[in-house]
Amino acid sequence: MDKNKMKIVKTTVTKQNQLLIKNKMKMRNYFKSALLASAFIVGFASCSNDDEIGGADLGDAVQTMVQVAITQSGPATYAGSATATTEESAVNKVELYIFNKSKVLEAVEKTTFATGTAETMKFKLTKGIHYFYAAINAPDNLLTSEQKAIGVTLDSFKKNLTKAFEEGELNNPANGFFMTNVTNEPVLADLVETEDPQDNDVQISVGRAMAKVNVAFKPESQGVLGKLSNVQYKVHNNPIKMYFMPFYESGVLQTPFFTDEVGEDGSGTITSANYFPNLQYSGEQENTDKYLKEDFEKSFVSYAIENSNAVPREGNSTFLMIRGTYTPAKTFDGNGENEILDVNGNTTGDSFWRIKATDGTFTDKFYRDKPTTTVADGGLAFKYENGLSYYALWVGDNSIEKNPTAKYTVKRNNFYKVTITSVSGPGANTENGKDEGEEGVTDPKEELDAKTQIQATITVLPWTVIDQSGGI
Repeated sequence: MDKNKMKIVKTTVTKQNQLLIKNKMKMRNYFKSALLASAFIVGFASCSNDDEIGGADLGDAVQTMVQVAITQSGPATYAGSATATTEESAVNKVELYIFNKSKVLEAVEKTTFATGTAETMKFKLTKGIHYFYAAINAPDNLLTSEQKAIGVTLDSFKKNLTKAFEEGELNNPANGFFMTNVTNEPVLADLVETEDPQDNDVQISVGRAMAKVNVAFKPESQGVLGKLSNVQYKVHNNPIKMYFMPFYESGVLQTPFFTDEVGEDGSGTITSANYFPNLQYSGEQENTDKYLKEDFEKSFVSYAIENSNAVPREGNSTFLMIRGTYTPAKTFDGNGENEILDVNGNTTGDSFWRIKATDGTFTDKFYRDKPTTTVADGGLAFKYENGLSYYALWVGDNSIEKNPTAKYTVKRNNFYKVTITSVSGPGANTENGKDEGEEGVTDPKEELDAKTQIQATITVLPWTVIDQSGGI
């Protein structure tokens, strides 16, 4: 029997890693270039011409050399830039998931290195068709051992859900930002038989596995009713799980809670347990200068997990909770007869009341004292404690008009720059509105129409820091 056509299953597989040692002069020049770019090259090896690994069919099993390079461009000077910061760029460890021509996981190769340096390693792999996924700075145990076991099919791997992670776990500067392929398909490479890994140059496009959000407060108009100031924001409906790699079906990005629904009575699968609890507002940990500014450089950055929904609703779509201090232009006493002028103490931060009429609309009159029953005329009086007012802005791509699912999908490695351009009046007097006399911002059952008392322009920018190049 032709030896090259035999398949021998081995229960133990060993791999020899060889570190390429370069002379001091080359290393000195290399580290100079590493100040601007950090890269690694990895080759892979199977054991012999006849091997199967984990039951995976390795085809003709002729060994060859391959290299994979991931390069970082220079960091940005401030957090509001579309180019990533130093913390967002750090690469501390790399995991490569390699599937053979039968789309079965053949090898998982890992390496770690210090940020700003580059290590060159060689491994062997079999020639022929292979598919490559890359995961950078993945937290330990994000996947189970079964989810990434040798022999797992590519279709199964694409549907791998992560564990429920902690808030901030994927963008912890101490461990590095979690990064993955940014396209829905792995990188395909047809490897040739060679002793030179540069002949098999595999390039993988990667980016951060979360979206970035920044908000600027630059209203061109505030209407005639009053003025909003001291503005802050935080991200709501931020999912606690994600697919390990971008997962698409029929060209639509899927996320773990994509098909969740809710009925008119509030029953259904949409639940707050699937999202991080309400977090701190931007700047809450700052002693001074904690409010949004007109420019992004001085604003506060947040991160959002990718989120897509078959039916975008207020209870499942990612939005920004905006909080500010609203100061009415005019306020009256509880009888609604005597105007309280600014000179008499109508200052920013004062509490005020407004009336929600029986038809569900709010009147445009504001009261320093609680309106009398006669003035309310069957309506409800709502108090704005210390003038605090709340608004919701759904994160989305405003260039998409006719497809709500696509419009309100938050994708990994996108940067959403939100500019608040106008404020037409006060928002709700609480976030949730659970008690009588409290008006909440959202209703989980409502489909999105993006109508609110506040308007914003949203610009979607991809982070540009991760570039791919080979042949290092």
